[in-house]
Amino acid sequence: MKNILLALTFAILIFPFSNVRAQEKVKINIEKQPLWGPVGFSHVDYYYIPGIQTYYSVDKHQFIYLSNGRWIFSNHLPQKSISFDLYKAYKVVLNNTSRPYLQFIEHKEKYDNIKSKYSKQICIKDSNDPKYSVLNKRIQSKKVIQKKTVQPVKKGGIKTIHKIPVKPVVKLKPKVKIKSYRL
Repeated sequence: MKNILLALTFAILIFPFSNVRAQEKVKINIEKQPLWGPVGFSHVDYYYIPGIQTYYSVDKHQFIYLSNGRWIFSNHLPQKSISFDLYKAYKVVLNNTSRPYLQFIEHKEKYDNIKSKYSKQICIKDSNDPKYSVLNKRIQSKKVIQKKTVQPVKKGGIKTIHKIPVKPVVKLKPKVKIKSYRL
């Protein structure tokens, strides 16, 4: 009886702490979400884009699409979808899955009727919500006003003046890494 009472007391003391740990595991990845992602989500693992039957991994910043029976992982959209407007497209948020493309047939059947319609989802880029301020600052830093500067250039001993537009600094992404898997 004494052992049961001791075990019960021990369980009562540990139970509240195990609940706290579960709450600590809630992830927030707003700063990793793309500007074309829909608002309203503090955490997103993947987007499924029915219009082009493509997935997007938020953590890896990669598109995942089927090509010739293989899943391709790329930093860019497939060539056939290069002109696709991600800001207007409908996006489905997929969480709690590590490989959503294994459920592709289910996703295709469920969301295929949406693929030709444009979305009424508000994109992060267009949101005024303060929780997206980190991403909106990223937009503002990319908007650089082009200024005209005057620089003297010597040509044959005579100074001439050329107007040179200053272009915004763009960080280049590393070369495209493509991984493929057979079905």
